[in-house]
Amino acid sequence: MEQNSRAIASSIFFNQVAQAGLRSANAHVFGERSHTMMIDAWERIDENQPGVVKGWAFDHCNLVNPSDIPRAARLELMFSCNMSNAITSNVERGARSSLVALGPEVLHSYGAPIKSMIDVGINVSSEGEWDSIETMIMHLDPKGVVWGPDQRIDRATALRVATQNGANYILKGDQVGSIEAGKFANMIVLDQDYMTMPVEEIGEMRPLMTMMAGQFIFVRTDFSQEHNLKPAGAEISTHEELIAVGPEAF
Repeated sequence: MEQNSRAIASSIFFNQVAQAGLRSANAHVFGERSHTMMIDAWERIDENQPGVVKGWAFDHCNLVNPSDIPRAARLELMFSCNMSNAITSNVERGARSSLVALGPEVLHSYGAPIKSMIDVGINVSSEGEWDSIETMIMHLDPKGVVWGPDQRIDRATALRVATQNGANYILKGDQVGSIEAGKFANMIVLDQDYMTMPVEEIGEMRPLMTMMAGQFIFVRTDFSQEHNLKPAGAEISTHEELIAVGPEAF
């Protein structure tokens, strides 16, 4: 009864969002049944207002039923995925993990079916840091187990997920997300060649320099010294020092 009441309340809320001409994004969903119920509700909204749910989005990608993926694609929904949360943390959580609760076959098929989403044209973006990109490519947990090997993607696709697709998710794909004329100069210079370095080390890459809208934001100390680069207003430090200080420094 409680679950049905919540489903009804959720459906009313999303109908109000659609009627107001707004977009639902960052819908935090975990679990196969939850995704199915949400897509059911959004399909009903789309029947009454065709196209209104285009670009609506789910967060996390945890436990998505493969049979729901074509439905999401037809509605032109989006997903942002936290691959480390969907795969890595299932080992780290131990007895509280979905692996223990649901079994390995479910995690293989439902855990984070990112390739199946991409293959049908769904805009999938990344929530995580560099280690999450590594996990997209390898689907490897800390104990060396590969989950959903058929859902692994190549480096170029993972890079697009982490850049252009993220810009599309926030509806600014025409302004940021790739290095093109007419877009804001948001970019980073990395300390290794992403396309050729060992894939298992991608999570250890660090920025040498970051720019936002053409302005220097961060320059790593050794890179600054090597190139005598000390732009006004930029933080000249190391990644590790900034992490140690924490967000309160900013």
